[in-house]
Amino acid sequence: MALAVLDDLKTNTRRLGKIQSSDYTELGVMHIGHATKGLEVQATYRAFPGQGSARWAIEACPYGKPGDKLWVREEHYRYGHWQQVHGVKTKTGKTKWQFVADSDEVLFDPPKSFKKSIHENGASTVTWHKRLARFMPRNLSRITLEIVNIRAERLQDISEADAKAEGVTLDLAKSLCLPLVKKFVGKPIYYIESDTNGTTCSEEYCKACALEEIKKKPPEEKWDWHRDDGEKDSAYLYCSACQKPLEADGLTAYACETEFNEGILANGFPRNPWDAHVTYQALEYAQYYLEEERIKDCVHRACYALLWEHINGLDSWKANPWVWVIDFKKV
Repeated sequence: MALAVLDDLKTNTRRLGKIQSSDYTELGVMHIGHATKGLEVQATYRAFPGQGSARWAIEACPYGKPGDKLWVREEHYRYGHWQQVHGVKTKTGKTKWQFVADSDEVLFDPPKSFKKSIHENGASTVTWHKRLARFMPRNLSRITLEIVNIRAERLQDISEADAKAEGVTLDLAKSLCLPLVKKFVGKPIYYIESDTNGTTCSEEYCKACALEEIKKKPPEEKWDWHRDDGEKDSAYLYCSACQKPLEADGLTAYACETEFNEGILANGFPRNPWDAHVTYQALEYAQYYLEEERIKDCVHRACYALLWEHINGLDSWKANPWVWVIDFKKV
């Protein structure tokens, strides 16, 4: 997401708040005001749910207040080597190692050759090493942000404009689904059609079941079957006979909207290869419908829901927690 900040595509972020009591009344967040430790969110929750008593819970925003500066850590590459820390062991009793930089240079794009792990080709080898974002020191950061505004809201209250300002894109969302999509094994869709009356059966079949269904039809009616390569009105397609998943391809705007609202935004990240396949196809074809009313108000929210669960785990979107919303600008 650092690239989205650099390209001015990301101008806000959401972080979990500490106050997440399940005993909240419907009043929720009551007030956000200035305090010595930053902004404070004042929320109400029931101390004794059965008796109706209530208490206040106060949480200061740990990210600062408008005007404060934030710096961004990124995955990067350093030139150096690893060495043992003598006399020090890890929590598991193993030898402790530390990275030693042999140059002040830092790269954000991967060099032609680099080491991904400490023991690859020898720990003491002086070369480029891939370093995780959490190991970036302040002086190497290339991105500084200024907080413009802070508020607290429920996660699912994110607007389409805010979801877009989070920097999510269709391509990013598709990449999150791809590992699960690669495990999908589906069958092409076949429809059964009669030459007698020119009507088309509304049920879909896999090839094997379509052939079996043809055998059951009266021969004088001259039933035939063909593969369907047109657009699908539903994002949920299974063979009407064997119930095995069929390939979802050429989805309509209606099917994309159905997958976004009834699939992603209702249930979060897909749980299996078939669901991931349908989600991927909806994201693939949504690019053609971005200006349509049924799509333009949910597509980026769906992409953000996928990203949130990818980072925070399954069901974290459905939990709908209170989050800090931090608007910022690049300086």
